[in-house]
Amino acid sequence: MILKRLFGLLELGVARDFESLPRPANAGAYLSGVALASACASLAALALFYAFGAGAISVAYALLTGALVLVAGLYYPKLLRQRHSALLERDFPLAVKTIAAQTAAGVPFEQAFASACTGFGAASEELSLVLRQWRAGTPFPKAVSSFAVRAPSLAVKRTCMQLSLAYRQGAGSQELEQLSSELASQALASARAYNSETTFSSLLFVAVSCIVPCLFAAYAILSSVLFEPVASPRDLALIFLVVFPLLNAALLAQMALRAPPLMVG
Repeated sequence: MILKRLFGLLELGVARDFESLPRPANAGAYLSGVALASACASLAALALFYAFGAGAISVAYALLTGALVLVAGLYYPKLLRQRHSALLERDFPLAVKTIAAQTAAGVPFEQAFASACTGFGAASEELSLVLRQWRAGTPFPKAVSSFAVRAPSLAVKRTCMQLSLAYRQGAGSQELEQLSSELASQALASARAYNSETTFSSLLFVAVSCIVPCLFAAYAILSSVLFEPVASPRDLALIFLVVFPLLNAALLAQMALRAPPLMVG
């Protein structure tokens, strides 16, 4: 019963993350796949470490491997949601600026909106869904509101509200252009702040990837020559082949997740 409730809560959280994507996936099927991948990773780790003579401790390594795969699988939908939100914040100002410029030049709103459905990455993908719903008979304010509900970014929600107002009032191109310029300025400011913050992260990455392993290797060699080995050869191999690469990957992931919308590729 407790496991069923826990699975339900996890499925609800994953479904919420998937709903923000233009092509949502089935949360239950995804969680089943993650559980299967975790079990397979545990069995593979158990066989690998047991083959290398780890003995009973191979069970602990197997459980740790399965737990890491499970955590990574549960976090992946949140990562997709954050990435999609960052891409929208990057692409939306240019798309809205195009709509504003064309409506100011006298182009009908539907034609101007359709022109923004290509060439603007994630923004065009979402706007294309809105356009298809609109042309299928859904009122434009309702279609754009459904997108705003799914959008994880507050800036994108504001833009959708402004688009709805511009359609209803038959004007508002100046407000749209001001909003797109404001969003672009915010993205540029966050990119500059990120560039100043990456100096320390870059130095830390160099230290963890080069300096710390070299110092540890020197310590291990000197200790084995002068005193006694600090660890067995198997443990040293795990440290250099697993621990240090995981630390490097964690630092790179942290830097990538903190990247502002303008620097998301």
